[in-house]
Amino acid sequence: MPDSIDQAGASLANPKEPWVKRRDAADFLGRVASRATAVLKACAEEKDVDVRTAVVKALQQASAAL
Repeated sequence: MPDSIDQAGASLANPKEPWVKRRDAADFLGRVASRATAVLKACAEEKDVDVRTAVVKALQQASAAL
């Protein structure tokens, strides 16, 4: 999956790519971000303190990126 994210990011950032490919890359990245955020939010009340700390940190990073 990381390779797919990198490929989509490269396509989106490349103005020489056809608009359809760039549009599809943006759509893909949005769906990945949405799914990842939903999973993290669902685990925000994790009982294990180390896991919960990692989840909270990941959510903070996602929030800061916006």
